[in-house]
Amino acid sequence: MPQTIFDWNEQRTKQFIAFFLGFTAIIYYLLHTRYILYDGDDVWFLTRIHHYFTTGLNEDTIFAAVEVTDRTQIFYVLYNSLHGYVLNFLGWTKSNVHLISTFFIAGSAILWYYIAKQLRFDYEVSLLFAMTMLLFPVFFGAANLCRPDPLAFFLASISFLLFLRQYYLLAGLMIMVAFESHLMSCMFGFYILVHVGCNWKDYAADTILLVKNVAKFTAGILLGCVYFYYLHMDVLTYERVSDILLSHRTMGKDSGFKHLFISYFLQPLWYLHVFELILIILTFYYYIKHKLYKKTPFLWATLLVLFALTLLLSRPNRNYMIYFFPILQLMSFYTFKSIGKQKQFVAVFLLACVLQYGYVYIQHRTYDFGEIATRLQKSLKDPSIPVVGMTDNWYAAKEHPYHLIYNSMHHLPDLGLKELYLIQTDYMHNETFSSRMEGKLIQSGYIKDTLLLKRRNHYFKQIKYFKSNYDCQELDRFPAFKDQDAVIYKCQ
Repeated sequence: MPQTIFDWNEQRTKQFIAFFLGFTAIIYYLLHTRYILYDGDDVWFLTRIHHYFTTGLNEDTIFAAVEVTDRTQIFYVLYNSLHGYVLNFLGWTKSNVHLISTFFIAGSAILWYYIAKQLRFDYEVSLLFAMTMLLFPVFFGAANLCRPDPLAFFLASISFLLFLRQYYLLAGLMIMVAFESHLMSCMFGFYILVHVGCNWKDYAADTILLVKNVAKFTAGILLGCVYFYYLHMDVLTYERVSDILLSHRTMGKDSGFKHLFISYFLQPLWYLHVFELILIILTFYYYIKHKLYKKTPFLWATLLVLFALTLLLSRPNRNYMIYFFPILQLMSFYTFKSIGKQKQFVAVFLLACVLQYGYVYIQHRTYDFGEIATRLQKSLKDPSIPVVGMTDNWYAAKEHPYHLIYNSMHHLPDLGLKELYLIQTDYMHNETFSSRMEGKLIQSGYIKDTLLLKRRNHYFKQIKYFKSNYDCQELDRFPAFKDQDAVIYKCQ
């Protein structure tokens, strides 16, 4: 049977695939290291990798809250090791670490093509679903960020595909490998459970075979537990595990955003996700209107289970949307294919990508992070002098004692630093429409003070403190973003 999309022949289908992949590559190239100007996690996780690779200690050293007493991590050894070896070979740059994330997102898109096929979606839905995964903001953002989610998502996707292909032992093992990379990958266990529930007659047709398969999957999970314990046996205690799981359960509860979906669509970068929100609304409308839920119980059942889990987890970290979005995206392509609007949907999607990513490129085209880091590094001549700056400035100062400028209003003054390098990058804290709206909502009492606004306020207060209490001599000033400068001082 020929593999074609829409009403096209094989040649035209191949031409479209080549065009789409080229279009995707151009967007990734143009926005490489300039998609998001600042994200604290982008360097937070990299400092952990660097610390682990250079000392062998799996700790959160620089960017954790100053009141944290136990900085030991019980996850991320595979993530730290893999990224550390690659970056030590290629270089510890933002460009290289983003390329690693992009690699895992691209690999995940390929895996999900085969997952969709195993779930019995046709070639057209499976192909378009997989190709567009690279351009949906939830995945595009993950591909342009240093976090463990791309690796964990990739490994969890392998586990799901292995399960669908009946390699139950390997599937159980792999989901635990993914879990060690990030605990949110356990969400894929519920993908598996829902699939079993929706196809129970097939799984339970042979009782003896069912018992064998359950035993294989359980054995795989147990092997994964041994793997997890082997990696962390020196630091794994009941108290530490309880504390970390509790902190994960409650982290962000005071951010003002009480649910993952609210956090994702209403955070400062909300405008990057408007298209996704509109798509979800339209998908639900047509999916229900045309009663497509009767044909695809796996889609709606998985969606309901995952949504319920977000309520139980109460973890409003927008980066976690990556673990939930595949089912929404797959539902969208299936729905528009079912109502005969697949071609129009893809056309609108391409137009939305041109408008959205084109706008971001126009706004950020003058931003060259590599050049900024190189210029800053030239002024940091004495590695014994500590550096105070934003998270991204760590790239230029990784050989120095480093202090995050917004960690605490009292922490830095209490250190009593005799001299330091102070890096001022006001352009990372420009006032935006989102920040103004958040400020008004906080004043009105609708939400609590958000993390990004706290950081912005702390940043400017700390800059003022050092300039008022130290003799700060300007070492270098240069254009960094639009008409704004990066400035480095030596303060004594």
